[in-house]
Amino acid sequence: MDDEVLTPGPLNAALVEPDAVRQPFNDTASAQLWLIVGAPPEPANTLEMSAERLTALYPEGPKALPPELGG
Repeated sequence: MDDEVLTPGPLNAALVEPDAVRQPFNDTASAQLWLIVGAPPEPANTLEMSAERLTALYPEGPKALPPELGG
């Protein structure tokens, strides 16, 4: 989240503020099951967002990988 890399353990939870940059990814060989819940302040259809809102939500673009995965 933002500039911090978190490594949650089993049954952990994290509260992420709406404007925080986040990118969940699994860099292990094992399967993971995550529950991610979010509620954007407006419809999250990236095809209908203004360029400014899209940049605010996805500074590197909606398909960018985190640095740890070569992004």
